[in-house]
Amino acid sequence: MYTVHLEVYAGKQPEGPFKLSPSADDVTTRMCEPITGTNRNVTMDNWFTSIAVAEKFLAEKNLTLVGTMRSNRVGIPNELKPNRNREVHSSLFAHHKEKTLVSYCPKKNKAVILLSTMHSDQRIDPESGESRKPEIVSFYNKTKVGVDSVDQMCCKYDVSRNTKRWPMVLFYDLVNISAINASRIYMFNNAQDKMTRRKFLESLAWELIHPQIRKRIESLALPTDMKTRARKILGIEEPQRQPVPKNDKVGRCLLCGRARDRSTRKCCDLCGHKVCQEHSQIVCITCLGHQ
Repeated sequence: MYTVHLEVYAGKQPEGPFKLSPSADDVTTRMCEPITGTNRNVTMDNWFTSIAVAEKFLAEKNLTLVGTMRSNRVGIPNELKPNRNREVHSSLFAHHKEKTLVSYCPKKNKAVILLSTMHSDQRIDPESGESRKPEIVSFYNKTKVGVDSVDQMCCKYDVSRNTKRWPMVLFYDLVNISAINASRIYMFNNAQDKMTRRKFLESLAWELIHPQIRKRIESLALPTDMKTRARKILGIEEPQRQPVPKNDKVGRCLLCGRARDRSTRKCCDLCGHKVCQEHSQIVCITCLGHQ
């Protein structure tokens, strides 16, 4: 389930250099541009499928098409549309040049119409049993699940959060799809590794977080306790504190300030600043080692 190309459906767009046609035929053509000329088959639902698109794909794009069609589409004979007099599990075929239309009746007064430029016969799938489904219908059912499976996988491990900003909604969706694509590439190149998708996403998340954590450690404004936790996450040892040189000269206490003007010879062992007795504490060697 690898997403090759996608497009945000924006509906009717304002005039300008970035305006794109929102019609189903134009959207379908743009979506399939990356695979033009590759002799692949495109399976699509009834919003995209039309006879004009099928002819264009076959003549200009070197692509075949299999898809369901709405009964009100141009070019569908009346005989293929739903009819209460038709036998259940019966099929009607119509052929025109490289195009094949099939109307399958799954239940009374119901008809499923499909168009195919990949199939040219009226073969019935023997594995469908008493349903007597045409091979076009069986092929469509086997290959239509790509988009639905990606949506299902995005919902299972979703990074999105509630937001009223539509750019964030698109960003969350892109992150979900990119993570699925990354897992597909990894599993294709590491077939012997049976890593589950959950484990892969967890590993991917840490790989994305680590550079930011390393950057935060270098920030002087980050509190010491957070730096300690960050180093622990990254597996970095705490830096050794350099001993502060002794300074026995008299100086003003840093914490008292100039107002109190309190002189002292004591220095902080860590930063080396002068501190008076009020702002210093005696700590034994054992407790100092646990700090």
